[in-house]
Amino acid sequence: MYLFGFFFFAKKDELCPSYHPSKESYPDFSPPKNQIKLNFVSNGFFVKNPPFQDFISLAYSSDSVLESLNKCGIPKEALVVMRDNQYSNVNLQWLDKYCSWWIDVIDLYQLSYQKETFDCDNFSDLFVTVYSFASHNRSNKTSAQVAVGTVVVEQVKNFADISYGSDSWHSLNLVWTNSGWFIVEPQNGTYISLESYPNKNTIKAIIF
Repeated sequence: MYLFGFFFFAKKDELCPSYHPSKESYPDFSPPKNQIKLNFVSNGFFVKNPPFQDFISLAYSSDSVLESLNKCGIPKEALVVMRDNQYSNVNLQWLDKYCSWWIDVIDLYQLSYQKETFDCDNFSDLFVTVYSFASHNRSNKTSAQVAVGTVVVEQVKNFADISYGSDSWHSLNLVWTNSGWFIVEPQNGTYISLESYPNKNTIKAIIF
């Protein structure tokens, strides 16, 4: 992993000592099996284009991004991994449009939680990849990667209808906008400000 300009290797127990796949949280409903059929088209994917990004974001240093994140009150012991030197943000209105589009994608391809084969970490990984591509302005490109990351959290409180409880672990996403930081549940498109996120104090790791 790359952390503030230095490479280091972290053992699983050093990252999250209590984490185990059997403790992962899951949706509080019975979803159908996945019907994933990727269909790439001109300047888009998933059959239709995501909402177009019509604004330009400045590039901010990783130190500035981390400072902004810390001001939101994430736990001091949380591991934060920054794998780029600079990051940009997105417009909050665009995030709202994107989450609506993402919900359509989930419905269209019947993406759903499948234990061990397509669970919360797969959802959060997919969200990061698609979000990064979709938020890349096609007419006015920035020199910085958009700030979107994976959050590893102990889900002790209810959020977005995902199972919760003591020692219940979960992966979801964190995005940076011009109006602050927002947690996104990639399994259903629900989002909330980081300050209001009920499990903010049990965040264990954030990986950008």
